[in-house]
Formats: sequence, structure tokens, C-alpha cells
Amino acid sequence: MKTRSPFLNSIIECMYRKHYAKSSIETYLSWIAAYIHFYK
Repeated sequence: MKTRSPFLNSIIECMYRKHYAKSSIETYLSWIAAYIHFYK
């Protein structure tokens, strides 16, 4: 699972290292992306 954002990719890698479930990672990424887009 990769994105165009290096920031989000680093979050994905960190969460995989901590053994988060794929569905949890996707949920967190959608929340983080929504936050970033809202506050620009």
C-alpha cells in the first residue's frame, strides 16, 4: 500500500512495523488525509 505522499508513506511503514491491521491503517490514513485537506 503506497501513496504519492512521502509523509503518509512513512506513517504506513511505521504502522506496519507496529503490526497494525491493514483495515486500521486505511482508516487512520483516511482520517489523516481528511485533516490535512481540511486545514491545507
